[in-house]
Amino acid sequence: MKKTKIISPLIKGWNKKETVLNLTRWNENIPQDLQLESSFEETLDKFDNVVWLGRTGRREQNATNYYMFNDRDWSEVNWMVNHITLREGEMIEKGYDVKGVKSFNRNTWVDISRHSNAMEGVFEDFEYDLLDFRAQLRGRIAHDPSTKDFDIDAYFLKLLDQLKKVEENNDSVVVIGKNKEIELDLETVRHFLAFKYVYKCAKKYRYKDSLSATEIAKIIQNSACLLSGSEWVEYRNIQVYVNKNGNYDLAKWTPVKPSKILPQMDSLCSWIANENNINPIDKAAIAQAEFVRIHPYFDGNGRVSRLLANFILMKNGVPTIKIRYENTIEYFKALNEAIETHNCNTLINMFNDQVLDSACKINECLDYIEKNQKKKVEGGAQEDKEKVK
Repeated sequence: MKKTKIISPLIKGWNKKETVLNLTRWNENIPQDLQLESSFEETLDKFDNVVWLGRTGRREQNATNYYMFNDRDWSEVNWMVNHITLREGEMIEKGYDVKGVKSFNRNTWVDISRHSNAMEGVFEDFEYDLLDFRAQLRGRIAHDPSTKDFDIDAYFLKLLDQLKKVEENNDSVVVIGKNKEIELDLETVRHFLAFKYVYKCAKKYRYKDSLSATEIAKIIQNSACLLSGSEWVEYRNIQVYVNKNGNYDLAKWTPVKPSKILPQMDSLCSWIANENNINPIDKAAIAQAEFVRIHPYFDGNGRVSRLLANFILMKNGVPTIKIRYENTIEYFKALNEAIETHNCNTLINMFNDQVLDSACKINECLDYIEKNQKKKVEGGAQEDKEKVK
């Protein structure tokens, strides 16, 4: 039998036998396929890693949930991320204005509304000139402070104030594309602001391990508030069911009981804050699955979970994921498989493909800038952009 790596930084010194015992003893939802195995340990041996989202303290909270996955080859996505990073630096040295291209691309190619594809038509009209789109929103719904002395609560209140102003302005924001005026509805504006918020928070803590569980919880809560347009969003206090999701009758699991939301959210936030031993893509996929499984809010859990996943990716310098409308069924199946069977391989593979696609989109944006933008002239003056007919 191969040795399965048990990843559980919050519970020190527990060997595999003890871990298996505790997983089977306290987890309430051991999937049927595991129950049919002659040994749970034999099932674990099919995976290279087991991530256990537990916590120290009261015994009944020590085994909140777990996810299993195999090691994979990250060379392709690593190469592409390194490529766009080096290319951006080279273009800056040559005099191109690429400020914010990677970060803003991460803001815009994500699934930015509930229906995932609501913004796709917008960017078709802008092609890859995201700097133009960004300029039109700057100061309106894209307040972007320096990360120096950046306060996550103050920024949240600033964005919430901007949202209120948008709501007072006929509930819409209009941007001018190449061929038409495009009206961004209120829900899209809310999602855009929520993503701006998690991006800025991720940038503040990028590559740092100093982010606490309390700060993680605060970022999640503030994101949920921006999505709802309110100053506070309560955890749900009744049992909900997700066996039917619109037209997709795929889910066969039940969110946790209201009484367990707070301790299990604490466990999740502690794990995110302390787990730095796995690939960010693995971590983002697991965090999203666990958040959806807990389902802490009455509404917006899917959107908040994707914001959380992208926060983890961006914090580690990785391009974001986005779930387009045509990938909805595939996405739900992968997410439900992770929750129901604890097997995260399909979801992680999907995340890997989406990160790679986002990196390619960033590269295409750099292609567009290199082709259509004049370099800065000596002396620091910026020439007007020149469009290729």
